[in-house]
Amino acid sequence: MGQVAKFWQPRPAKGPDSTSSMPGFAEFAEPGWAKAAMSFQVTAADGGAFVVAETRVHTTDSGARRRFAPYWLLIRIGGAGFIRLEMLRAVARRAERPEKG
Repeated sequence: MGQVAKFWQPRPAKGPDSTSSMPGFAEFAEPGWAKAAMSFQVTAADGGAFVVAETRVHTTDSGARRRFAPYWLLIRIGGAGFIRLEMLRAVARRAERPEKG
């Protein structure tokens, strides 16, 4: 999944509607924005599975990179780890719940 936004703003501005499609996201290059993509990979392992989450960010110009850097530092220091733990807990709850039917 991916999103174009100005993540560093108190109320992040979302990118144009055209960026909600994969081609639109990939082609978007308007200055002043950041493009963030997150992926999850699940690999079977003995008695369970490994879950890997990856986030990549590309800014569309140097000005956006300068504005994004302090935001990303704050996220990396405190928010990213917490968000990932919450996501992994949700994955575990769903994976471990009994099957219906």
